[in-house]
Amino acid sequence: MLINPFERIPAGVFLYFHYGLAFIFLGAAIAFKDMRGSRLRLADSLTYLAVFGLGHGTHEWCALYLLLQGERLTRGEILMLRSGEFIVGIFSYGFLLLFGLTLLRQVLGGRGRARLHLLVLIISLGWLLALSILWQKHQGLSLTLLDRADTLSRWILAFSASLISGLALIGYSRTIIEISRVTAKNLAWAGAVFIIYGVLAGLVPSGTVVALIGVRVELLRMVAAILITWFMVKALNIFDIETRQALIDQIRKLARAEKLASLGQLAVGVAHEINNPLTNSSLNLEMARRTLIRQSNPDSALLERLDAVARNIDRASAIARQLLQFSRMEQMNMRSVNLNQVMEEGLEAAAFRTRAIRIHWNPGRIVPVQGDPDQLRQVVINLINNGLDAMTGMPEPRLYLQTKMAGKWVRLVVEDCGPGISDEVREKIFDPFFTTREVGQGTGLGLSISYGIIRQHGGRIRVTTGKGKGTAMVIELPTAAGLGKSFLSGADSEESSDS
Repeated sequence: MLINPFERIPAGVFLYFHYGLAFIFLGAAIAFKDMRGSRLRLADSLTYLAVFGLGHGTHEWCALYLLLQGERLTRGEILMLRSGEFIVGIFSYGFLLLFGLTLLRQVLGGRGRARLHLLVLIISLGWLLALSILWQKHQGLSLTLLDRADTLSRWILAFSASLISGLALIGYSRTIIEISRVTAKNLAWAGAVFIIYGVLAGLVPSGTVVALIGVRVELLRMVAAILITWFMVKALNIFDIETRQALIDQIRKLARAEKLASLGQLAVGVAHEINNPLTNSSLNLEMARRTLIRQSNPDSALLERLDAVARNIDRASAIARQLLQFSRMEQMNMRSVNLNQVMEEGLEAAAFRTRAIRIHWNPGRIVPVQGDPDQLRQVVINLINNGLDAMTGMPEPRLYLQTKMAGKWVRLVVEDCGPGISDEVREKIFDPFFTTREVGQGTGLGLSISYGIIRQHGGRIRVTTGKGKGTAMVIELPTAAGLGKSFLSGADSEESSDS
């Protein structure tokens, strides 16, 4: 006759074992996930969830140990173990609450933070007040006190923490749909199950048999724990996606740098070869024009043609100068610069084009940056001219300009209300010689030169746009405190939106 080694083990042992194992696996999966260098907001909160998983799994295994060894333990030993179980449970609920609040604050941004702080204060004070009343009523540590304190803590802490964490995960899932729709779904499902778990673990007493399906609530809690772990572990794949995308971006940047270096060498040769005949042509044209003017009755039509030739030579010379500037950036004269002043000087330089444009200029309270004012002014003028060109033919053109602080960066924004640009164009917008204008209307070097200047300053430049939504050019330059960090972390960014 075969002996079943599990015959005398209560069924609840398997339930609590897998219940605790699910949460410990969740904590371990997060703990061993490499999230260093991640720019995702989720990475800042997951540590709290890992501590919750490890702590709550330990809490359930404490209950498992009491279930197995309860008959062999003295009352004092049981009281000590129950006290430890209660403390571990409170510890885990606290870290789950921290996870939910941290993630929800990041989802909400500046909105609703004061209300969140007030909510935490109410939850904490309510729980502490209820515990103090229980303590005074029982006048000492006992199993009855621990049972009631555990029930109270589940009502207040477990339910609140699970509800806030669930809502935070659902809210955050909407912000990463563009990165990974599958991951967004997994996070949303994890959030929904967290809310269900909060009801089962917080509001429904242990030992309750759910009437509709005829099973104990502990079994449903175990299923919820397994589902939470399943969805969260699958969602951790987003960090692999982020790493893979970062590698692809780095390869693109290296290819771009190699291409720009080759183009720079080509540009130097072309510019020098063009400059010499242009200079000679300009001198001979001026001599011919003076000779014609000295005549008693100069041909006015011929003079106009000579003037047209002179204008085209000047234009060719300007293109050659841009080629030289693109190929080798000039030595920068670095000093303290106020970007508000640079913006105003750029507006003044472009005043002849902005007379019929409605300008919204919002200078912020910013700190000076280290930079070359002449080169930064050129960048501003380039951005303003691009914005004006984008609104050509519009009935009510408006240009929005703004400066403000963004952490250790000073942000400068030039935004138009034009038709916007497509994704295909946006990917090439900083490429040299790329232009959407008609032939002869632009060299396609303005934004490339601006890109190089901002890189030399340790800054970053990006475009935020959409078809029919206008285009915003965003420049961020490091303050003195953030200057070193910008060179170490990489200054450029050409994303369509903030990560």
